[in-house]
Amino acid sequence: MVEENDTAPRERCIGCGALVSAITLPTHAYIDASPGCWHTYREVLAKQMGYITYRRIRQLTVDAYAAQHPGATERRPRQSIEVHLLSLYFLVEEWLDPRLATHRISQMLTERREFPRLIPPSTLGDITVHDVISATNQADQTARVEEWANSVWSAWSVHHRAVRDWLR
Repeated sequence: MVEENDTAPRERCIGCGALVSAITLPTHAYIDASPGCWHTYREVLAKQMGYITYRRIRQLTVDAYAAQHPGATERRPRQSIEVHLLSLYFLVEEWLDPRLATHRISQMLTERREFPRLIPPSTLGDITVHDVISATNQADQTARVEEWANSVWSAWSVHHRAVRDWLR
């Protein structure tokens, strides 16, 4: 675990823009996140492992984080954004069960080989994983993740029509 303190060097995450610990650790292959932000995300996921009935919140966490750290222009990041925005649509707009959302996305991916490059919005949401990490219990974390996912989904509103069109 990386200890946070007031004197530790800080930097802006290259993805979400949050102020994070300036540390050197491995990150994801194509998600644009600074090591301090990636580390915080992994801590949130680890915390969620302790909650048995957490499938929806865990999926929202993964989707919100990925959509807030869109990555480069090659195929894998483009596909990642498409998948996570579709999932946010299904979970935030349609309130589908995460298993059904994943199944519908998997079906779509068997038919798609081209993934459009969506230009990320100028802001990717006011809430980040750093607002979730300090949750004190399951109910608090649930509320924060729901708010975060809604914030990220709203930030991508310029592309909501494209996401809905992918479903046709």
